[in-house]
Parts: sequence; C-alpha cells; structure tokens
Amino acid sequence: MNKNLSDRHFLNELKDSGWHVGHLKPDLVKQVLSRLREIAEREENSAIALLDMGLSRGKADAVKLEDLSDMVIGSYEEPTAVSLLFDMLSGSPVESCRLKSGEILFSKAILKVSDYKPEDIKNLKELLKSGIVADDAAIRNASMWCLFKLFGSDAFDIYGYALTHSSYQVKFDTARMIGFLKNKQAVPMLIKVLESEQSPKMRSVILWALGYLKDPRALQVLLEHLEDEDTEACGYAAWALGEIGGTEAVQALTRVMEDNSKHREVRNWAARGLLVARTRE
Repeated sequence: MNKNLSDRHFLNELKDSGWHVGHLKPDLVKQVLSRLREIAEREENSAIALLDMGLSRGKADAVKLEDLSDMVIGSYEEPTAVSLLFDMLSGSPVESCRLKSGEILFSKAILKVSDYKPEDIKNLKELLKSGIVADDAAIRNASMWCLFKLFGSDAFDIYGYALTHSSYQVKFDTARMIGFLKNKQAVPMLIKVLESEQSPKMRSVILWALGYLKDPRALQVLLEHLEDEDTEACGYAAWALGEIGGTEAVQALTRVMEDNSKHREVRNWAARGLLVARTRE
C-alpha cells in the first residue's frame, strides 16, 4: 500500500483491493488501520462542523440526514474512511480486525459542537435519533456514529429506545456500539434486553458487549447463558466470563471445558476464556 497516496486515492485503492474481507497481509493491516484512523479524524471534524453550522442557524433541521450521510459514509465510488471501517466491523472474518475497526470508529470525539441552547441540542439529538432507526443503512450508520461522537453517554435514552426497536439491525448495531462506549452504566439496560431476546445473533452481540464492558454485575446472566441453546451465544458467554474473571467464572469455565457433552466450539471458547480469567486472578 503506497504511503504517498492522497486520502482519496488511498481509500479507493483500499476499497478496490477487497481489504475488508481479510485479503491484506497482517503486517499491512496495522499500517492501513493507522491511516484510516487519521483520515476518519479529519472526516469527524468535517461532520461536526456541518452539524455545528446547522445549530448556529438556530435549528438542527438546517442539516439534512442525507447530507450528513453523504459526508460521513460517502458512496461506493467515493468511500470514506468511516464507511470502510464500518465494512470491516461488519464483514471481516478476522475478529481482531473487527474489534480494532470498532475501536477506531467509536472513539471519543476530538471536537464537540459549540455551546448552544438546550432546545437546540435537544433538536439535534432528535434528528440523530430519527436517523439511527432509518431504513437506509448509510443514514443509520452516519447518524449512529455522529450521535456517539457528539453525545456519548449523554444519549443513553436514545440507545435504550433503539434497543427496543422492531428492526433487528437497529438493535444489533446499537448493542455493538454500546459496548464500544465503555460505560458500565449500560450494563442494566443490556441485561434487561437480553432477558427477553429471542434472536440468537442479538443475544450474542449483547453478551459480547457485556464482556467488553467487564462489569461483575453481568456475571449471573453470563453464567445462565453458558446453557444457551445457541452455540455462538454460549461461546460469547464463555468469552465474556473470561473477560470479567473471578472465582465463579473460573469454576464455571472449567466445568464447561471438561464437559464432553458441550459443543467443541463452546469448549474452545471456555478454554480461551479460562486462560484470560486466570491471568486476572
């Protein structure tokens, strides 16, 4: 990958290479992600400036979600760093690359919108709230990214709304984003949604988020999901227990690892979780 390429050429070359499905060699991944982080930071500044300009006119609806999406996500012909990172987060078969992409996407903003009246800020939140449940994936991703960047933990009410939405994709994306928020205040909300969740994939991403947050309050529900009927969800429960650690987690993971009636994949997850949990003792 040519280091001297302009941002635009770099992004187009990356998109054309099929990088997001794991075609890059490991030694190039670090370089690529570092460059993407730099470009994404510049894109972040531009998006926040657009929203800031809208607020300066006294109303959030001066900014259209379609314009925000065009700036943040771009198009297939002209991708942005943010859009390519979203591709990696959703499409890479390499878990470490998915995780790193998510950490870059959902990192604290460098800039914030200027100080405005509470009513103006409320209107901006409502605009982004409507965006994160949009049918259009580009609008949804752009709105979610901006909501995270601008408001972080101050948008828990909106995250809660999205987690109970009828769309599976909205709920899934929100749960994943909440994990990257790294705020343990989200744990009770995630547990509540998990208790009634019917989708195995949705349970898996919530279990991942609970493990990523590393909050002992999630211990009991994770122990319960070691018996989840879905192999992937069960595996994520084992992984999450390893992240939280403690005596109960170690004992439970040891039992799962030694239980030959368990699916081999689950036992492998338990073994990895146990290794991590023991390093935390």
